[in-house]
This record gives sequence, structure tokens and C-alpha cells, in this order.
Amino acid sequence: MENRAVVVSTTAILSALLVAWLWRATRVKPTVANATVVKREDEQPVRLEKKSANESRTVMHELLIPEHADPRGIAFGGVILAWIDVCAGIAAKRHAGQPAVTASVDAVHFLSPLRVGDLCILKAKVNRSWNSSMEVGVKVEGEDLTTGVRRFCCHAYLTFVCVSPEGRPQRVCELVPETEDEIRRWEEADQRRGERIASKKRRQAEEASTAAGEPAPALLLKRPSDPRAELLKKKLVAEMSEDEDSVTVRRSAVDQRWCKDSITECLQLVFPEHANSLQITFGGQIMKWMDYCAVMAASRHCRSQLLTASLDSIQFLSPTKIGDTIIVRGIVSMAFEHSVEVYVTVEKEDLRTNKVILTNEGYLTLAAVDQKGSLVKVPRAVAVSERERALQKGAHERKRDRLAGKAQLHHV
Repeated sequence: MENRAVVVSTTAILSALLVAWLWRATRVKPTVANATVVKREDEQPVRLEKKSANESRTVMHELLIPEHADPRGIAFGGVILAWIDVCAGIAAKRHAGQPAVTASVDAVHFLSPLRVGDLCILKAKVNRSWNSSMEVGVKVEGEDLTTGVRRFCCHAYLTFVCVSPEGRPQRVCELVPETEDEIRRWEEADQRRGERIASKKRRQAEEASTAAGEPAPALLLKRPSDPRAELLKKKLVAEMSEDEDSVTVRRSAVDQRWCKDSITECLQLVFPEHANSLQITFGGQIMKWMDYCAVMAASRHCRSQLLTASLDSIQFLSPTKIGDTIIVRGIVSMAFEHSVEVYVTVEKEDLRTNKVILTNEGYLTLAAVDQKGSLVKVPRAVAVSERERALQKGAHERKRDRLAGKAQLHHV
């Protein structure tokens, strides 16, 4: 009886193993819906999918602490911009399934400041994808943790490009909009892409005209000071010393300052914590450094508290990587009644060859306020050199564009 039981048990085990082997040999491997496989020569198969916009949805919460804010407890605009880039980057990677780098950022307008103790809520989603690029929309809100009240802070559109470790663009999967809002964003994204391409062409035309001998604003901060500025400055100092009791003279001294006196230069070294898995500096980190430089330049001109009001659209012309030396320069290009426009350039320098390459340039607007947060008047910005006047050209038109952009935020 025992031998018979052993034989039965052995037979049952062998039967179970045979059934398991047959199941594994004949089972159908799961496939991804709507997926196709594209093979290239001397490359591994690349899987391209169709994904919904909701699959890229990313929500991020950040608690504002003192290191994120100025002495009055107001969050730095650069900190918010850095978080926007991180949140958008995660959404882009969720859609593409591979690393992506920031290619451009559309204008960002800050409608409501965030304070220490607030919860910063960021929501991102891919709006549309093309061959190797994607547009990501990010909405930022602030929540008062004591009352639960939320307020809208800003909105941003960022363009990301998928790249290989060698730096070559990679194809991304197609995005399929489903809801009415997603379809609307999908259509609008293509319009914004057309505007970015047109803007890039205008920039190339300006560079071509610069090569023909016209002023190059990006080189402004590296030029020697204009001797006429020194003469005017001496004249103003003389006026101030003639009659300290003269209200008129004191007003002339306070109501205007030279643009060149606001020039600020910051040096940064890219460390691993500043870069992604491809060792390329986060776009948000670059914007953070730009904002810090703009705040210092604007403070030199206004001599008051400041709030970052907006960042005009910027493009990342050349990537920076771990170990690069970053030079950020800022100058007040125009002063309005309660705000200043600051022109900021970002360059990377190879310390071995001393080669310097422009990577970013753009305008930031900062509002001047007092300790209570009320707007205050700022001194007029006096441009003396030809290159300073080149920066001021078009400032009022840029301001109109910013006001129009802020008006559109009410429809987001």
C-alpha cells in the first residue's frame, strides 16, 4: 500500500509539472493597447504607444519654509519656477517613458504671492506630443493650511524634448485627448508651437542683423562703460552737493538712476544635485538662478522690497552639464511707475579653453513694494550707452504683451 501511495504521489507531481510547462510554453504574452513596435537597423526595438493625457497627470505638494522666501516671508519666484520645471519634467517622463530635457518655457505671470507656511500645489499634464517634443501645462495654487483657502498663483507651458544619453532626439508616443478640455488644450498647443517657431525665426533674423554690425544686447554686460555715463553721473553728484536743502535737486537724485549701476554678476558651478540623469542641468535650476540675479539687480536700482511679477518666454539654446561654470548677469533695462524690467543672460564657460557660450537670455519683471506690500514708485532708468538704449527699445511693447498674458490667465 505504501509503494502504491508513493507511485500515485509521484505521478501527480509529474502531471502538475507537465501542465505548468505546457501553460508557460503556450500562454500569450500581454500586449500594450494600441502599441506598435518599430525596428531600426543596429538598434533595439523601440515601442511607441498611444497614451491618454490623463496618464501623464502629476500632482506635487511643497511646503514653503523660510529658505524658500525673502525676509518678509514671500516665496522667491525662482523657487516656484524650479518646482514648475520638476513637476512638468515628471509628467513628460511619464508620457514618454524616457528622459526629457527642458527646451523652452513660455511667459509665466505671478498673480498671487505665496508665503511661508503655505502649501504650494502644482498640477501638470502633457497637452500634446509631436515627433520628439511635448508641451506640458502646469497650474500652481497656494493653500493656506490654517483656513484651507486656495488661491491661484500662476500657470506655465513648458516644452520638453526626449533625448538619448548621446544627446540625439528620441521619438515619443502619440497623445490622444479624451475630454473636452484635453481636446481644447491639444488644439491650442499646436497654435502655441507655431508661435514659438515664429519667435525663433525672428530671433535668428535679429542675430543675422547683429552679425551685420547692429548692437547685440546679449553682449551688453561685457562691454566697458560709456564715458558719457560717467560725465552725467559726476554732474548729478555735483547737483546733489550744491544744495542739500533743495527739494527739486533731491527729487532729481532719487527719481533717476543709471542702468549700468544695476549690473549684477553671479557665478554658479553645476553640481550633481542640479542635474538630471543625463547630467544636464534642470531648466528650473537655471530659471532659479536667473530670478536671484534679477532680484539683486532690481534691488540695486529700486532700493526697496521686490516681488517677481513675470518671466518672459525663454529658450534653452545650449545645454549645461555637471561641472560647467555658469555666469548669470542682470541689468535693469527699463523702469515703469511701480516695477522694473531686468534683462538677464546665462552663459557657460569652459575653464580649460575659456570658451563662453550663451545658453539663455530673457526679461523678468519685478514689482517694488514696501514692508506692508503696497506698491511704491521706482526711479527712472537712464540709458546712456547705445546698447542700453537697445535694451529699452520695445520695453513698452513687451509690457503690453505681459498685461495681455495676465488677462488670459483668468480663462485658464
